[in-house]
This record gives sequence, C-alpha cells and structure tokens, in this order.
Amino acid sequence: MRLVRQDVRPHQSGPKAALSRIGRVRAHCQLINEILQYQTAKNEIDALVDSADKIAASLVAFIEPFRSFVQSASEKQVEGKFARKFGEGGVTEYFYNLCEILQKKHKDFGGQDFKKFKERQADARVQQTDIDVGDLQHYISTVVIETLKKAHGTHELPSGEKAYWDLGIENLDIKQGAYKKQQMVAADKRAPKEAYLDLIDFEKILKQPNNWPHFEPIFNVPMTGEKNKKYYLTWLERLNEVRRVAAHKNQYRTYTDEDFDFVSWLKPLLFERFEQAGIETQ
Repeated sequence: MRLVRQDVRPHQSGPKAALSRIGRVRAHCQLINEILQYQTAKNEIDALVDSADKIAASLVAFIEPFRSFVQSASEKQVEGKFARKFGEGGVTEYFYNLCEILQKKHKDFGGQDFKKFKERQADARVQQTDIDVGDLQHYISTVVIETLKKAHGTHELPSGEKAYWDLGIENLDIKQGAYKKQQMVAADKRAPKEAYLDLIDFEKILKQPNNWPHFEPIFNVPMTGEKNKKYYLTWLERLNEVRRVAAHKNQYRTYTDEDFDFVSWLKPLLFERFEQAGIETQ
C-alpha cells in the first residue's frame, strides 16, 4: 500500500534510510489498523470475517483523500508533511499527518491520542494566528503611514495639519473617526491620530487616486479566482473579518480552517513585498 511519492528524497541509502523505510511501514500499518477499527465500528466491514478482497477495496476507497492530496499537492507540500524523519516521534508525526488528511473527509476518524494531538495543534495554531494578525495590522499601518509621509511630506500646511494627513487622507469620515478615538484617550496617553485608524480604513486610503500609484506594487494582491480588477484589495476585507475574530474570540466565535489558511498565505506574501520595497519587518 504505497501512500507517499517515491520521488521525495528517492536516492538515500544506508542505515538511516533503512530506518526511515521501516518507520514509514510502521506508520502505514498503524493507519491500516486504525481504518479497520473505524470501519468495523461503523459496520462498514467486519475485519475478522470479511474477505481480503472486500477489506482491501474498502481500505483503498477510504484513503482516496490522501491519494487526491498526493496527486494535487506540490513537492514542497508533500515533503513538508512526509519528508523522512527518524525515531519514535517521527513515526507518530508521520501517522498523525496521514490521519489528518483522511479526517478532512471522514470527520470523526482518528483515535484519542490523535484527537488530543489535534487539540494541542489547534491551540498552537490559534496562538500563532493571533500573533500573525497582530503583525499584519501593525506593519500594514506602518507601511501605509510611512508611504504617505514620503509621498506627501511631513511639513505643516496652512490648515495646521501635516501634509501626509490632509493630502493623504481625503475621506472626512476616516479623519473624524480617528480624531474622536484619539480624544477619548487621556491626554497624557494619546498617540498620534494615525494610530487610531481602523484596518478597514486603509482600503479607501489605498484607493485614493493620488495614493494608489505608491501603494499598488505592495498591496495589489489578487486572491484565488480574482481577475480583471483594478484594485485587488479583497484580502484587506478578509483580514478585517479575521481581525474581528481575533479581537472577540469565544466558544461560539473562533478561527476556521479557512482563516488559518488565509493568514498563513497572506503574511509571508505581504512581508516579502515589504522587504522588496526596503521596509524592515524585524
């Protein structure tokens, strides 16, 4: 039962490679045993009395999600989950990764140890996503304000406002909203007005005609399926939705798998663009 591409590090040999092959066989055997127990409990088969052909056909049908993953995933994705790892922990991690892929279709599949692992993994993903959302908010704000300063200047206009604030933000509602929030803070603790801009405010600021040429190379990011648009900023609305979850999590409102995937896609992409534009993110 071959479950992993043969072209992931195919030419290793010697004791370590032999140990790795043994580890993979052990993980596959664990998986087969887990599937047989699951299907027997569901009365889909009887592993003790059914024919070998029926059991084999049932196993092959059950692992279809994994076969689909291997066929469609990139080499990097396959290697990330199934590159050769050694020792008992490597076998367990390999087995859990197999279970995780199958669980996308068979929602209640997996023993108690796997489910505990998933709970710990989910906690770690939540913590990392909280960090990533905070980083994205901080650096998007920083990049927008610093770019406005370079584009419009920091000198004071006759109005008494700084040029980057008056010329860079034409929307009156956005400016008034930031000012009101600033005034609600004790005078000795107030930050500059731009610190009180909301994440969703940046969409209008970016689209402003005298701003867009400065922001397009960094922030024009199409999401899957988006085509033939001038402004690819749907990701900003999506990030704002995730930010609301981060700010108001409870037992009824938590991150979804799509939220995790979105943030883990967006952060490295934007941060790479920041760095290409000469903006430090450390």
